[in-house]
Formats: sequence, structure tokens, C-alpha cells
Amino acid sequence: KLVREIEGPGVNDDWEQSIQFSQGTPIKGADGKYNFKGIGIVTRSGLPDQPYMEGFPAAETPYTVGADVKNGSPGPITRRITTANVNAVRVVIGTPALAKQDDDGNTVGHSFEFKIEVKADANNPGSVWVERVHDTISGKTTSSWQRGYRIDLTGGAPYDIRVTRISPDSTKTTEQNKCSWEVYTEIIDRTLTFPAPAIIGLT
Repeated sequence: KLVREIEGPGVNDDWEQSIQFSQGTPIKGADGKYNFKGIGIVTRSGLPDQPYMEGFPAAETPYTVGADVKNGSPGPITRRITTANVNAVRVVIGTPALAKQDDDGNTVGHSFEFKIEVKADANNPGSVWVERVHDTISGKTTSSWQRGYRIDLTGGAPYDIRVTRISPDSTKTTEQNKCSWEVYTEIIDRTLTFPAPAIIGLT
């Protein structure tokens, strides 16, 4: 959304209520609470030398992982990105089903907790792991379900990406809450600079 054509206070708190999605529902309600989840927001205030709008991909390269992440053996799963000009990675976490049976035999929701860490300049012995995502997926589904997490990458390639399951592994046949690392996608952003106008981008 183009907010203002000249440099100045073009981006303010009101814009979140002016942008509407399904059936006229604004991003943020009058009570200050957000009506949608998973929306990325990028703003530029209208400077002539403002940086490009990150989060708008020009090229995406997916790689399949397709492995269950265990709290026990074999533990966390790591993949390496060696592309020098990559801007971000999208990690897709999924589960084939999310449910359990209670003591009365009813099928109810379940959950699992996990984290995603990144190590930049991974060949450097002094590089360290940095936690970028810590989340709990909860709910009830009897079919496969996925959620993607975009993580901006800084500090220089190669990047190691690690997914760790924090919740204990389920051992009961009445519980389904596997944590699966489905795919990761290397992202090279389109460098849209838009000098001068104030801009809001939604991803």
C-alpha cells in the first residue's frame, strides 16, 4: 500500500485499521488487537535513500527434508545453506495428525513445542547458534498440517539451520503429535527500493 508520496510521517498507527481483508475485516481492530496471524509487515517512511523492501522474493529454491524431528535419538536435524547471496530461508514444519484420546475415549487436541536455530558463517569455529523461532503448534487435526517460518539471514554464508523438538516424544498409540521438518526454501529477495514514497508491504 502506497501511503505518502513525499518524505515525512506517512506511516502511522492508523494504517493497520484501513487495510481490510475478508468481508471488510481490518488487520487490527479498534480495540488494538490483531485479527489475523502470520502477516509480515515491512514499512518505509519515505526517505530518498531508504533500503529495499525485504520479504518479496525474486527467486525461491526449495529442498525437501521430510524427516521427523525427535526429542530423543537421533535428536535435532540440521541442514546447511551455502548460497552466498541468499536473503532468507523458509522452514516448513508439519505434522501428519495432531490429536489424542482422553480418559473417556474422546479425541481431543494435542500440541508439540520446537525451536529453529541459525548459525551464520558456519565454517568459523567461533560461530554460535542463535534461536530465531520458538513455537508451540497446538490444535486438533486428523490430516496433515503445515506452517512456514520465514527467517531473514545475516552474517554471511554458509548458514546452518537446526530444528529441535522440545516436547517429549509421544510413545502412546493414542497420541499423535509428530514434529516433521517438511522442507526448507532458500529465498533471494527482489530489491524493490522505491525511493521517496512511504510504503507499507504485507507478506
